[in-house]
Amino acid sequence: MRKQGEYLILFFGIVIYIILLAMCISQIRQSNRLTTRNLQAEVVPQRIEIALQLIDTIADSVEIVGMDSLIEVLKEWNDEYDETMLHGLDDLRQETNNVINKQNGWFSFWLGILALVGALLPFVIQLKLQHDQKQRVDTELNKIIQLRDEQEKAMLYSDITKLSFALISCKENKWSKDDYDRDHFWDDMLHDLCKKTSRFIDTITASDVFRSDNVFYLKVVLLQLHSVYCVYIPTCTKSYKARQLLLLTKEIGNILGKLASSSYTSVNEIQDALELMLIHMASFSV
Repeated sequence: MRKQGEYLILFFGIVIYIILLAMCISQIRQSNRLTTRNLQAEVVPQRIEIALQLIDTIADSVEIVGMDSLIEVLKEWNDEYDETMLHGLDDLRQETNNVINKQNGWFSFWLGILALVGALLPFVIQLKLQHDQKQRVDTELNKIIQLRDEQEKAMLYSDITKLSFALISCKENKWSKDDYDRDHFWDDMLHDLCKKTSRFIDTITASDVFRSDNVFYLKVVLLQLHSVYCVYIPTCTKSYKARQLLLLTKEIGNILGKLASSSYTSVNEIQDALELMLIHMASFSV
């Protein structure tokens, strides 16, 4: 999904880039068309030129006056022509300047876009490389953490097995029977067994308690705990301590039975049962 999102962002970026380029080219081409320029289509009068030929005959005064009037009219006509042409040239010059300014503006805009892309593209690529590198590092780190957790779980499993065997064996040992400080010695070992069991359960529930290998390890550990506490029931000189062990072994047996029959429906259910078991283990002392 993350890869698809990155490709989608890249696709839309390219589309927007192409749209901006097309708009720039379209505006430049449109500004070069004469039909789009703001020139007034005025009728420019044509300049009139008349050549007069003088003759030796003396013209009538009326003809001279008429000739002067015609000359004046022609002069006004030609002055209007010159004024109109100058006005048209000024408009053309101004519109040409406007077109040049528009094209310069679009060129500046496009150069700005190119500069922005040129500046951001290496930055985006660098971020992408850093992101990929971080993902690879995180993946390798997770593998190392998982390997470490598996090693810790195996070590705890081995320690619990050794402690369970030692507790069961020392129960029948002659020194344990005769030594006055045996209860203190047993309590220390049972306390250590409780601590390692608690840590072992944490490693199990942190990954996947219902995974086949975790279920197997948990069953074996629970069997060993059940054996240890069953062995120490007869050593309890006080009835309430014996009841504590009976309740504890019953809880361990119930957890084992539900694991064997796959009766647990959620992780929270089995976690609650194991936490209650650990509380009773921690509260017991010989």
